[in-house]
Formats: sequence, C-alpha cells, structure tokens
Amino acid sequence: MIKRMIYCVFALFCMIAISSAYADTSDTIQPLKDAAEQGNSAAQCLLGFMYKYGEGVAMDYKQAAHWFKKAAEQGDADAQRVLGIIYYKGEGVTRDYKQAAHWFKKAAEQGNDDAQRGLGIMYYNGDGIAKNKVYAYVFLNQAAITNEKAKVNRDLIEKTMTPQEIARAQSMTIQDVLK
Repeated sequence: MIKRMIYCVFALFCMIAISSAYADTSDTIQPLKDAAEQGNSAAQCLLGFMYKYGEGVAMDYKQAAHWFKKAAEQGDADAQRVLGIIYYKGEGVTRDYKQAAHWFKKAAEQGNDDAQRGLGIMYYNGDGIAKNKVYAYVFLNQAAITNEKAKVNRDLIEKTMTPQEIARAQSMTIQDVLK
C-alpha cells in the first residue's frame, strides 16, 4: 500500500511538473515517450494518465488505452485497474465488459482494492461475467479492508443476501473465486 502511494505521488508530481512547465511544447515529453517505447512500465503508465486526463498533452483516450495496456501487460496493477475501467466505460476502446473483468482480475490478484471493488460490482450486476452475489461479496469484503467505498457497496449487497449466502461468502477468499 505504501509503495502504491509513493508511486501515485510520484506520478502526480511528474504530471504536474510536465503540464505546468512544458504544456506548450510537445517535444518536451519525448524522453518519457522514449522510455515508454523502450518498455518502461512506469513511463507507460504515466503517459496513460497524461493522455487520459490531458496533462501536458492533448487528452486522447485511445493513446491512454494504448499506454495503459502496455504497462498492464507487464503486470503493473494500477495500469491493469485503469485498463479495466477504460474497457468498462469504453473510453478510447469499444466497451467490453469481458476485457474489463479480465484486467480487474489481474489487478485484484495483486491486491489492488479498487480493482477488487470494480470486480465485485461487476459480479453483482452480471456485467460480462455471471451474476453472483456471493462472489461480489467476497471481492467487496476484501477491498473493504482499505477501501471505504467498497465497504459501502458490500454492506448494500449484504442486505440483498440470505444468511446462508453471507456465511458462504465469508468462508471464501478471492483465491477461491479466481481458481
């Protein structure tokens, strides 16, 4: 969790520095693009955020998806989570719930609580995966340890479940579901 926070603070710092100092010249982000093209997943993820939010570059969802996918394919959990959101919303890609679930699962396996929450919601709604309240609860319950929004979601879903479903969900782990 601390490592993720440090990474996010660094990425935010870089985005602010680039957007405020170099917003008018496109060639100033070339070193970052070079690093990304050479396979640096942190640079790829940072470029993804820059294109997604228009920080230092023109907002471009297709470019954002491209760079997030490159980083996600290298195992970057934050990039996997964001790529899940991109496919879920159809930002720069065709909306694809199965791809969203795929990338959320990859990030959830690494303990990303936002991805766990996203996957829990997808299981509850049946978006691209079989609707399953027990699985939804399992993911939301795990995410709720560090994610207040997931706790709210879990508590709402719990109200729709039978005592047997709740007991079953509480006896399972994410690894049980992902098998």
